[in-house]
Amino acid sequence: MSLFRRRPPASTADEGTTFGEGACTLCRSKWTAWSYEPQLLGTAPEYGATIYRCGACGAYWEEGLTYPHTIAREEAMKMLPWLADEESAGPETGDRP
Repeated sequence: MSLFRRRPPASTADEGTTFGEGACTLCRSKWTAWSYEPQLLGTAPEYGATIYRCGACGAYWEEGLTYPHTIAREEAMKMLPWLADEESAGPETGDRP
């Protein structure tokens, strides 16, 4: 079982946020049990992060050097600049970096 599949501490002090804050039970289960949600959006090597988004509630997740945690939409856009263009164009926009 992966380190990231276990339930993390109630708070990630170094990130200043509570695990799963602003997210639904479905996408939180991604990190605590096997699930197909949230879906991988992309990686941001310069931030040492992989970004996911829940298909049920829309929460963005960052998985990196610390426990997975929810992030603001703006933070996801900063890490994956192409994402803003893809979201504004709607589904099935084609290739992405």
